[in-house]
Amino acid sequence: MGGLLASVGRVLEEARFESCRTSLDLDTVLSCLSNPLRREILAHLEKEGSLRFMDLCRKLELEDHTKMNFHLKILKEAGFLTQDENKLYLLTSLGTQVLGCVRFLTKKLAT
Repeated sequence: MGGLLASVGRVLEEARFESCRTSLDLDTVLSCLSNPLRREILAHLEKEGSLRFMDLCRKLELEDHTKMNFHLKILKEAGFLTQDENKLYLLTSLGTQVLGCVRFLTKKLAT
């Protein structure tokens, strides 16, 4: 029974990854996620829900605001995050989907 559940779980994970892979431009995703700071930004936004610019800088211990602006701009242009009228940064549904793919890949590479 445990083997069957593991197989079903694996098939479901692979299906989620396949839907991610086919609905996203792979070059854009890989380019955006090639920088660990950008992956950290997305992870913090997923965990916190929304954050202001300075809160992100503090959480990432980043004093170079120009650098943070650069990375936020790339993530916004890719459609992974947005900024609301209160200047809060939020993950988009695409950003959430991309993080799911990153988790899947990380898990697969670790095994």
